[in-house]
Amino acid sequence: MVTAFNPESTREILLAAGLLNYFYEVQANITDKASVISGMIFDCEIKPENVIGITDTIGDVQAFIKAGIKPYICHRGFHTLEKIQKEQEKYPEMIIVSEFVDILKLQNWD
Repeated sequence: MVTAFNPESTREILLAAGLLNYFYEVQANITDKASVISGMIFDCEIKPENVIGITDTIGDVQAFIKAGIKPYICHRGFHTLEKIQKEQEKYPEMIIVSEFVDILKLQNWD
């Protein structure tokens, strides 16, 4: 996980939700997300096309595209569906979802 939020708060939230163990690494308070994501992909020795990015902001979509990973954006967060749809032409590789479970269906990970 790469986030701009406070590192301690991020880990506490993930731990309380029982999700911390699902992340290879949690890096918080990050401003250059594309570089950090690229570095994590390199360190894990995986191909960018085998990684997905999940977000609720257009800025993160930009970072995912720069890092070479497929960007999913959920409109139930920072940006409204209308705002995201206006950006769709700029970022045609961006996949809009309403629920995170939709990603499992689209990725065929049932």
